[in-house]
Amino acid sequence: NPIPNGGSLEFLHTGSLTLKRTVEPLAIALSHIFKTSPELIDHIVVTILGGWDDRNEKIIRNAGLSKIFRLEESVAHSEAIRRQATANALLLLDAGGPGSELTVPGKFYEYLGAGRPILAFGAPGGVGRILADTGAGACFDPASPLEAAPLIERWVRAHQAGGIPRDVAPSSFEQYDRREIARKFAGVLGEVVF
Repeated sequence: NPIPNGGSLEFLHTGSLTLKRTVEPLAIALSHIFKTSPELIDHIVVTILGGWDDRNEKIIRNAGLSKIFRLEESVAHSEAIRRQATANALLLLDAGGPGSELTVPGKFYEYLGAGRPILAFGAPGGVGRILADTGAGACFDPASPLEAAPLIERWVRAHQAGGIPRDVAPSSFEQYDRREIARKFAGVLGEVVF
């Protein structure tokens, strides 16, 4: 599906924001963008499909970003996948913490399959490495959220001008297909067992 362009750039996050998943890094980056380029506030929408907790609500409210954040109720998994495939851009907010550089959320593979640009805040080792390998998006350390601001602004301006440029190599996705991962895992198990 072609990525819709023009109008507001919508970042879609599927799944609830609770526990350690927080919008804080994105809120910091957006607040910075709106201070330096206030005209962009009417051109960014962040949709959270699945809800958020009181802590995230407070972060959004205190940052003055209630106007651009939309909260939608949870939907069936098939509908979430459909929404990912038709989004302008996808947002991944990783919980982080010790060991997070060694793990990749299952939702991330769904995002890759959707073929939309991905903006991630998480460990550079896991998600960040895959985004760099595939060219499917960019990952920023939640501890340095201002580093994401120039990219977000570029994406918004590119979206208005006709579309976010992508440097995606479709063949680079093959190594992250679940069938390929299962084949490699079976090979490792075969070496260990035999």
